[in-house]
Amino acid sequence: MNTRLFLFLYNFVPFPLIKGAKFSSFYKSIMDSQYYNFDELKELVNKLLLEILLYASNNVPYYKEYTNGKFDLQDIKSLDELNLLPILRKEDVRKNYQKLTSREIEKKKYTVDFTSGSTGTSINIVKFKDSIDKALAFYWRYNDWAGIRFSDRVVIITGSTFSNKKFYRYSFNKLFLSAFNMSKDTLPKYAELICDFKPIALKGYPSAITILTRFMKKNNIKPPKVKSISLTAECLTDENRKEIFEYWGSRIQNIYGQAENVVSIGECEKGNLHLSAEFGWMELVDENDKSVEVGKPGRIIGTGFTNFAMPLIRYDTRDVAVLSNERCSCGRSLPVVKSIEGRSEDIVITPDGRMVGRLDAAFKYSNGIELSQIIQEELDFITVKIVRGDNYSPRDIDRLEVELRKRLGTEIKINYVFVDNIERTPLGKLRFVISKVLPKI
Repeated sequence: MNTRLFLFLYNFVPFPLIKGAKFSSFYKSIMDSQYYNFDELKELVNKLLLEILLYASNNVPYYKEYTNGKFDLQDIKSLDELNLLPILRKEDVRKNYQKLTSREIEKKKYTVDFTSGSTGTSINIVKFKDSIDKALAFYWRYNDWAGIRFSDRVVIITGSTFSNKKFYRYSFNKLFLSAFNMSKDTLPKYAELICDFKPIALKGYPSAITILTRFMKKNNIKPPKVKSISLTAECLTDENRKEIFEYWGSRIQNIYGQAENVVSIGECEKGNLHLSAEFGWMELVDENDKSVEVGKPGRIIGTGFTNFAMPLIRYDTRDVAVLSNERCSCGRSLPVVKSIEGRSEDIVITPDGRMVGRLDAAFKYSNGIELSQIIQEELDFITVKIVRGDNYSPRDIDRLEVELRKRLGTEIKINYVFVDNIERTPLGKLRFVISKVLPKI
């Protein structure tokens, strides 16, 4: 579609119809289904589960092999029986990429996405175009929850890279900024671009928007009035959320997802996280792969309903969450998620076997630390990388040592290393904790 025609449609064709009739129909269906009652939603989710199981059984070679002939995917008749199937690990996907790809791959338009590979080799994920469109529909449902309209001006700060060697790009009513290029030299331009653009909303990585927030606050730059700030792709810490909210004065929305497209969680206008059950189903399991009680943390095992090019069934995301029995006052019947504790790799394991997350709170009294990253290579040893700010003093380390010891105990050794910057992942994300020690949850 040429630019002039798109501009005409953009100005005169309403959303969601501008995205096409098929997209519009699907979007309207999920806008309705979020308000289904419990029984209606369960019936829909069971239907979606059986559809993906039937397709995978008939079209994906891997699922004929991984059950070792014990049973067929089509033997599963409901969500209640889903845990009878084996768990699919990241290593399984990496090793069986071809076998997990649909036999119909050449018949439809598809693309190959990849995970960021922040803790190892990335994983290629094949997606049909309609899967991408469906994921986009859920993205716009979250926008609706945040009060963002299709025509609103939005700044998006993620791992974008641009061929013109700039760190920004305009696209109609969007300003895209790269999380890769933030530095003392470039941050004034970031702030200038955003203030001149006068966005209605911000979207992006928590780390990138936190860095921007600190710079603008420090330099007494008045922020534009934005309606909401949506944070995604990294674990959102309580400290980052508070810091961003206090400066911008805008509603904060937390969104969780992954390139594998098996589970999607978003925060509604009442401040509760909801599992988008029509996108994919989530189970939470312990270290023995057994279901955990509601209210207890568990690894997220996801079964995606939207991507038939590479169906991932009972896929271990290695992320950690807690479910709730609470019913949200927003009126949606979508399951409430109490919290997303973070990636498994975001949790430090102590020598006495404790899982310690949310270590960001240990840094709150060390105001001279600009950025930090905790790396755990061994059970009894962590390295803390520190980027010093302008007002840094040795007392920042003294305070940090006290706070970390409160949380981690005295058995673990802590090595502090001063660096000029923290390396980002291939997608431009900033990992606060990288742990190579597997948690027992």
